[in-house]
Amino acid sequence: MVDKYLKMPLTIEDQFHRYVEDPRHTERHEVLWHAWKQNKRWLVQLLEGTRDAAPTFSRHDETHAQTVLHNIELILGEDRIKTLSASDCFILLHTVYIHDIGMIMVSSEQKSLIQSEKFEEMLDEIENGGDEELKRDVATLKQREYYCHNEDPGVNRKRLYLDKLEVHNAVVRLLTSYRRKEHAVASSNILMEWTKRGDRLGSGFSLAGIPQRIFLTIADCAKLHTEDGIGGIMELPQEDDGYVVDYMHPRFVSVLLQIGDLLDIDNDRFHPLVIANMEVAPESSKMHYQKHLAIRRLYICPDIIEIAAECDSQRALRLIRQEGDMLQDILRQAGYVWSSICPRDFPGSLPNVKRFDLRLKGKTIPQELVTTKFEISQKRAFEILEGANLYANKFVFLREFLQNAIDATKIQYWKECIGNAEFYNRARIAHFNSPYDLEKYVSTRSFPIEIEMEICKRDKNMKVTAVADKDVEALDKNCRKEYVYGVNVKIKDFGIGIDEATIRSIADVGRSTTRKSKIISDMPKWLRPTAEFGVGLQSAFLVTDTFKCYTHTRTEERYWITFGSGALTAYSGYINVEPANDFENKKEEDTYGTCFEVFVPEGRKMLHEECQESWNGEDVFSDKYEERRPLRHAVEMMSQMALYLDSLLGETLFPVHLTLKSLPEVQMPVNTNNQNKIRSMRLSKIQRG
Repeated sequence: MVDKYLKMPLTIEDQFHRYVEDPRHTERHEVLWHAWKQNKRWLVQLLEGTRDAAPTFSRHDETHAQTVLHNIELILGEDRIKTLSASDCFILLHTVYIHDIGMIMVSSEQKSLIQSEKFEEMLDEIENGGDEELKRDVATLKQREYYCHNEDPGVNRKRLYLDKLEVHNAVVRLLTSYRRKEHAVASSNILMEWTKRGDRLGSGFSLAGIPQRIFLTIADCAKLHTEDGIGGIMELPQEDDGYVVDYMHPRFVSVLLQIGDLLDIDNDRFHPLVIANMEVAPESSKMHYQKHLAIRRLYICPDIIEIAAECDSQRALRLIRQEGDMLQDILRQAGYVWSSICPRDFPGSLPNVKRFDLRLKGKTIPQELVTTKFEISQKRAFEILEGANLYANKFVFLREFLQNAIDATKIQYWKECIGNAEFYNRARIAHFNSPYDLEKYVSTRSFPIEIEMEICKRDKNMKVTAVADKDVEALDKNCRKEYVYGVNVKIKDFGIGIDEATIRSIADVGRSTTRKSKIISDMPKWLRPTAEFGVGLQSAFLVTDTFKCYTHTRTEERYWITFGSGALTAYSGYINVEPANDFENKKEEDTYGTCFEVFVPEGRKMLHEECQESWNGEDVFSDKYEERRPLRHAVEMMSQMALYLDSLLGETLFPVHLTLKSLPEVQMPVNTNNQNKIRSMRLSKIQRG
């Protein structure tokens, strides 16, 4: 008995079955339906293997396929589902269940892959600039020697077993990382193999006499679900003959799959066993888990989509934002040409993202800042880097950051001058031809540029801390752990700070601007900023993948800002902005202005022959010479940066203070002879012990 009050939504599978139940149905309708039911059972069994192949990833099994279908059904709505042809239902259902089948890797594939040139190329690519975590996995995989220093042989053996377990985990992470990037193509290839030649894994997949071209179309649709944009989709036919005197629409199916897949962001995406094993999961999986946990609202209907999330970390916020950007991009692109994608006479259009609300640790992030990203043309990038003498020195970012600090200070200095009562009373008759004409009103000594360089280490979570005595002791014992040693550079000014509008202008750094603010136009020409603020920030990516700053404006805007390289997968060029509460993280240095912080790994140092003044000439046979190599290189690089920075300065409007924090274990050859003296800055050397 059917309960007339029970509302059961019409699904795509229901619509497909309606054709079979209709008295006018043909034998071909039954062939399609029974082929789907057989293939669904087989595909569900195979999809169970995705968790074994990718044990630290989110679900790619039947539950994911069901959710993708559910999202598509919500987008279409019941009225439009009723217009779908039997052939469209057939290829849509198959495409959704097949699109992630490529995540599976049997043992023979793993063995073949790990011995392939492609795998070797991936390892080289990671080593030359990939994800830091995967870099460690590559190092673990390639490690040949193991050092166990305990006197107890049993302890050493157990330590070796743990090391071998880590090798296993590293191989799993690298294989799944490789497969994830090309799983869409792998899914397509698997179906093509089943269709054309048959395959042991495809023994339960039924073709049922259905034309091969229909299954090849399904393979094409599945292959495109990870592509950026709809360029590849638009190469598919909009309409093609179906199997039951009807039509199928490959573009339509492909777009719906992309959208339905992107919308599987709810907070039940991870299998309980994956959660239980999260300790050995890569950081990327942990962040994806946090991303899904952050979802607080997900509303999908044919007209609008609304998403809200409460994030605990900037990286989770960034991941949600990236997927939100991709969703809005595909909706926008497909919306422009929807009439060339959907079936003829198909009612309505794609939904719009009405709300995309993100909160970070309880604070709402303005939409303008949520989507802020470096946008810079290649031509403009080359102009910036060539103008900064890219080929002359690796540390050109110091010049750019210093210039930004000076420019921000100039503007604030002028504001202080024009706000001075004595200046106001004499402004009509005064002439400001040089700094001396303004010094009587406001002293430039109140606006120093403070630069600090410190020998530090960075852990696998990108946390930077000062090198301590225990770190030196660990190096002496050849136990480096998983640290990268280098120099942490801070450049602090007491200028105008960075407000929301300036953050947006930094993101648009590649675009030319002709308008200048009135305050700059009113400034004496000799005092005006020499560059547009933010233009040189990208020069930091020559030495690092990410850097940050804290800024505090006179209008009481406070932000923590993290800048990520477009080449770094974790950041993709996004600028992460976190508003700081008035009394949060209150420190003595929470003064007005901006403090940029850049960690430069010791591997970025110049060679001895390129900068002999920075080499301390230590005897290679001295005690602990080899063990302390990372520290020696870091100190040498700090000397190089200090000398380069000093060479940039002539007569300065504002005082520049330089503080070098080194280690007593390594000599720092700065101000020891005429070749390496700091002349233009006030220098403080601190030997931390």
